[in-house]
Amino acid sequence: MVVMESFSDDFYTQHTPVEETVLHVLAESCDSANVVQLILAGHGRLLMKLNKRGETALHLAARNGHLGIVRVLIDYAKSEAGHWYTPCSDRRKRMLRMASVAGNTALHEAIRNNFYYIAKLLVQEDPEFRYPHNYAVETPLYLAVEKGRHNIMVLILESCKTPSYLGPGHKTALHAAAIWNFPDSMKLILEKLPNLIKNVDKFGWTALHYAAKFNHQDIARLLLSAKCSAAYVVAKNDDSKTALHIADNEGNTPLHLYVATKNLDGNCLVNHPFVDDQLSERQILIKDELEQAGGTRGYRNVATVKKNLRVLARRTAT
Repeated sequence: MVVMESFSDDFYTQHTPVEETVLHVLAESCDSANVVQLILAGHGRLLMKLNKRGETALHLAARNGHLGIVRVLIDYAKSEAGHWYTPCSDRRKRMLRMASVAGNTALHEAIRNNFYYIAKLLVQEDPEFRYPHNYAVETPLYLAVEKGRHNIMVLILESCKTPSYLGPGHKTALHAAAIWNFPDSMKLILEKLPNLIKNVDKFGWTALHYAAKFNHQDIARLLLSAKCSAAYVVAKNDDSKTALHIADNEGNTPLHLYVATKNLDGNCLVNHPFVDDQLSERQILIKDELEQAGGTRGYRNVATVKKNLRVLARRTAT
């Protein structure tokens, strides 16, 4: 206390080479909640002070798993202590929502480092906030799924009123669950955010495209059971491939996906109108000629249709 009092007038201006104050140093080094309380009692302005990376003490406490300090910082922000121009409720929200130079909130930091109870505290303090993505285009929900933090993902989906879900390359949390093969996460996302099944990334791929690519049959089953027509979404930025095209490329046939999907009607899969809707008028004529020559319905890239037609024409000529 003697040392603290002798330097108390300079706490706001004193900092390390990366512009960290005594509050930053404490938040980063140890869970000294009592000391943080004492400092804030006389130097409340340190609460929002930023280091060179644009981080508050809350960012550092969340990153390092110091739950006691996180609680103290939030309690102080909610209190009437100090001289502030904004109401304490706004001060609390402002602190919780502050993003660093990298675009990370304290919640991003807690998720990346797998501190569930800190994430829970942060989410429950501000459930109305729709968290933005950071500069790596990671929202907290996407990050939780990609990192395999299932319990934090459940927390966000059940506590946040309008959870954001974007990830890099226009992917969503549903894409992440498909890529990393997390069926339990997939179930809950489909339940809470069912419309994500239609979302495509920058390649035009849905979550089902990735399930087919990596042969994640449980994921494919869940997606096809939720929405059969997902099988026919074409990747407009990738040669109009459907998930079925990708499963042929990976050594599977459309039947593999059908077998993996217990509740899907096979006739529905084969005769779905989207099969024809994907074709241009010229391609439909080619398809009709193939069928008249005895060809059966199949799912291949348009680029292979001409080849099949030439082979069929040679057989007919001989």
